[in-house]
Amino acid sequence: MKESSRYMRVIARGYPPERLVNKLRRKGVPLYRIRKKDKDRVSFSIEASKEQELKLACAEIGFAYTALERFDLRREGLKRIPLLLGAALFLFLTCLSNRFVFRIEVLGAKGLENKILSVLNENGLKENRAYAFGEEEKISAKVLEIEGVSYCSIRKLGTAVKVEVQLSPFQSPSFQSGDMICKTGGEIRSITVLSGTPLKGVGERVERGETLVAGYLTVEGEEEKRIPTGVIARVVIARAYEKVLQAESESGAFAKAKFEAFGVAVGGVQTIEKKEIIKTDKGYLVKMIYTVAESMNF
Repeated sequence: MKESSRYMRVIARGYPPERLVNKLRRKGVPLYRIRKKDKDRVSFSIEASKEQELKLACAEIGFAYTALERFDLRREGLKRIPLLLGAALFLFLTCLSNRFVFRIEVLGAKGLENKILSVLNENGLKENRAYAFGEEEKISAKVLEIEGVSYCSIRKLGTAVKVEVQLSPFQSPSFQSGDMICKTGGEIRSITVLSGTPLKGVGERVERGETLVAGYLTVEGEEEKRIPTGVIARVVIARAYEKVLQAESESGAFAKAKFEAFGVAVGGVQTIEKKEIIKTDKGYLVKMIYTVAESMNF
């Protein structure tokens, strides 16, 4: 092993500490990681082979030094390989996940959500599939063929896709039939049902895909009957978010958290009920509880 790969960390005492640093530099001795500790102390790393020059320089100007540790630069580099591989793997997985779609959010299409989602799926835009970059205009054109749709915009936000549509002012949105299915999941804060039969209550937890309100009315009698009806309902659901984020400040971490959380929230975000941001050695831990409103023909 070459001597040039071996280094030592030292702390020198003398006033002013810059005097020793300048003297060593004039002698052509490379110094690394220079840190001024006090008005008469300075620490730095130096090649082990240059220790004799350090001794002579200290003797000439009346400085003293102490060797804190000796280390091998190659071994230090090898120790960092797992960390570097982990970082590379994280970046790779992040880039890979950003190529996929895990949520599709349709906004402004009251009563036409199912029809628009069907068109999106038919044209290759599906959840849990790779995102077709460059196909936005083609898919938007297909959505615009739906009667009553006058505008369509498709944007990818992280792993979610946001589809914004506008209906023609002369087009009344069609009444959506069937049951009201949960699009997000969480704890129910409030539920308002004008038509239909609620299957969940306030305080209950509900998962994405579960039925919130059934499209029938129950008539009691000798035999209980169920009469089909259209659902008119609105449900407010509380969701929790907790993640460690890399950011320069608390406000930056909170902004990232809102982007990630609200980007996959299908429905209108009502309020942020509670938030907590804790600084850790790995970044900022953001905890948040927010509510999302889901509705059907409401």
